[in-house]
This record gives sequence, structure tokens and C-alpha cells, in this order.
Amino acid sequence: FIKFFLVSRLGNTLSSELSLKLFIIHKLVFLFSDLVVFQSDSMKEDALKALKIKDSKKYIVINNGIDFEEVFIKSSQEDTTIIDDSFTNFILVGSFKRQKAYDIFFEAVRLLPEVKLRQMKFYICGHNAFGEKLFEKFQEDIKENNLSNTILLLGWKENPYPLMKKMDAYILPSRYEGFPNSLIEALSLGLPSIVSRSPGANEEIITDNFNGITFENENSLDLSKQILNMYENIKKYNSSAIINDVRDRFEIRKIADKYIKAIQ
Repeated sequence: FIKFFLVSRLGNTLSSELSLKLFIIHKLVFLFSDLVVFQSDSMKEDALKALKIKDSKKYIVINNGIDFEEVFIKSSQEDTTIIDDSFTNFILVGSFKRQKAYDIFFEAVRLLPEVKLRQMKFYICGHNAFGEKLFEKFQEDIKENNLSNTILLLGWKENPYPLMKKMDAYILPSRYEGFPNSLIEALSLGLPSIVSRSPGANEEIITDNFNGITFENENSLDLSKQILNMYENIKKYNSSAIINDVRDRFEIRKIADKYIKAIQ
């Protein structure tokens, strides 16, 4: 280790996944690291509190970066999914696991007024997370509640960007997140987003009524209200301003420069 400058980077909100084993591992990693990078201020605060560690100069915040050129190129590729522009179209992207709170989202849809729901469609790109079977349960719930024409399951897409570009808004209902790349990618395509006020970086990324709106974590009623809010106010969002803002904050080269400066 003497020959190396060791930089460690925390990948998720630690307290949401902490066990005794992880507690010990992270304490050792933090001890031997020359620099520890957190993806957001909230992740740093959460980890130091969970590990009972005092703050110091070696604990810094550097957000994730996105290669916007790559997103632009991939979003320009063809997608054969037919989207009806007469509806307000929402998209969710992510594997089916408890963290992603698809159950909260489903209940929120059920709470929407029927007359409004008829004018919305929700597209989901995702499948089972490893070792879990929540996708099958979600399929059954859709059929039992006659929502097959409202919630459309598209499975996993290697390149979801062309489809996302056709959408009106993005939804991230997660119970907790680290630094959600999918949210940054949605914003980079100009999509106003509805996100949970959960542990992680969501609230550091979203400014209410500018690039999206937030809802109380794990509160399906509040999520339902904010979906309706987005539906009624979608035209007030400026996609160009959203794109410019997210590029200014999270462009990959700017983030890379922060790493270089941190180790100099």
C-alpha cells in the first residue's frame, strides 16, 4: 500500500444495507484509504454517522458523471415501441427489487382518479433482480387490477434511451438510492422527473418545479398526487433548461477533473 494512493468510493447509501460484516469491512477500508469519495452530501453524512467516524479532509464528495455524448448517440438509435402522443407517457427504468419500490408505484397508480388515469400510460424497462421474483408478482397485480393497457412491461432494454426520449416524464420511486444514474440520464434527455425523498442523492439533483418534483418516501398517496401534479403541469417544464442544467453539473469530463484535483 505504500506505493499506492488508495482512493475508495462508496456505491450506495450505507445505512440502508448495513450489517455487522459490512460495518467491519467499511471501517477497515476507510481506515486504510488515502481518500474516500462519496457520490453525494447525503451519502457522506449517512456513512460517517453509520460507521461512527468523524469527518476529515480525506472524506470528499464527487458526484457521478454521465457521458452525455454517448447518451445522445444511443438515444438517436431506432426504437420500434409505438408511443401514442395523445397520452401523457411516463417511464420507469430499473430491475425489480424491493429497493426500487415498484409496489409503492403500483399502489400510487391505483389511487389515481379513473378519469385522469385513462389519459396516462406508464412504461417500465426492467426485469427481476438476481434471486428475486418481484416481476412475476407485479405482472399478476397488473392483470388482477385490469391495468394491462395502462402499465406496460417492456422487459430489460440494453439501450433504453431512444424510448426514454419519446416519453413525457420519468419516475424514480426508490426506497433508497446511491447516486441514481438513470435519473441523470432521464434529465439529460429533458424529462422532468418524479423522485422519492429517500436516502441518497435524489433531493440534491431535483429542484421542485424546475426539473421535477419529489414525494414523501414510501408514501403511495403522495406519489399519486405528484403523478397527477406532473400530468396537469407537464407543459410548464422547460426541457432545454433541464438538459443544460444537468450537463453543467454532471458532465463526465468535469467530474473526472474533480478526481484529478482531489489526488494532486
